[in-house]
Amino acid sequence: MVVDQFSLNKITSTKSAYQPYPASMQSKSPSMQLSIEQQGIVSPLIVHEFNGSYQVIDGFKRADVAQSLQLRTLPCSILPKDTSALDIATLIIQKDETLLRHSASRKSLFLALCHKLRLEGPTLSPLLDLLSIENHPRVIRQYLNIAELPDEVLAFCDEKGFSLKQCAHLSKHPRGLLIQLFQWRKQLHFTAAVIEEILGNFKDIIRVEDVDIKTIEQEDAFIAIMQSQSNNQQRTQALRHWLRLRRYPRLSAIQSKMDNTVSTMKLTNSVALNWDRSLENRALTITARITEPEQWPDICQSLSGSTVQNGIDALLEEL
Repeated sequence: MVVDQFSLNKITSTKSAYQPYPASMQSKSPSMQLSIEQQGIVSPLIVHEFNGSYQVIDGFKRADVAQSLQLRTLPCSILPKDTSALDIATLIIQKDETLLRHSASRKSLFLALCHKLRLEGPTLSPLLDLLSIENHPRVIRQYLNIAELPDEVLAFCDEKGFSLKQCAHLSKHPRGLLIQLFQWRKQLHFTAAVIEEILGNFKDIIRVEDVDIKTIEQEDAFIAIMQSQSNNQQRTQALRHWLRLRRYPRLSAIQSKMDNTVSTMKLTNSVALNWDRSLENRALTITARITEPEQWPDICQSLSGSTVQNGIDALLEEL
């Protein structure tokens, strides 16, 4: 490869034909900017002439810093024009191997790049071997479907280390619903299971009620949850509970009936009665808060009354 100084405006980096990852998956490096400010770009970028311009293969961050510092030129190693797509893809693996091996979303984007470069069939096999990807049409299709996820979803999957299976599940949901859900990310606490549950509930509600997500977003109950002063975990739990009740009207009716039963039991403020509000587990939990020894006899007496006993019988019957 020939190393030369290139004018920055001759280099395509942000929309390079060889950039597999969106900007949301590019980590910022303050130390790199400081190093370039003090010493300039020491390690040349690797570029390839493609469609009349020089496309970056390695050095996207350096090009970004050079742009921000308004550098006029930067050193580049130029690949020969006849460099094959297979050699370029292999070079991308070599520079990103550690990240690629441990990220299903990055593997997906890399395979999408290979697909764009027309690397298929036997030509693709050595690259799949390098990344320990099964060479099967079903598996390849899974990865390519994942690559079509919104950028913010792909970045989240990469950040959280989601597996191929977890990413594949997300790729089956409507794109618009995914985009909307991830706009609430700062207000909610996401895990793979929570995302699947919320998406599934929203999809069913939208289908059964014939509404769209924007309409639901404007409802008072939804706004109250999202604007509450609770932390992200509590807000997420409240949203999940609200969606379950809305998706399953009978569940909502049972919960209302049980809450009314508890109100008739006239428990003291020191006693709390709880149950699994998804109604998946048949159990009641009674908690007593005692700050003074003399409270205990009164609590025992109140719990032993017929009203409480009848209420517990009714609650267990509902469960």
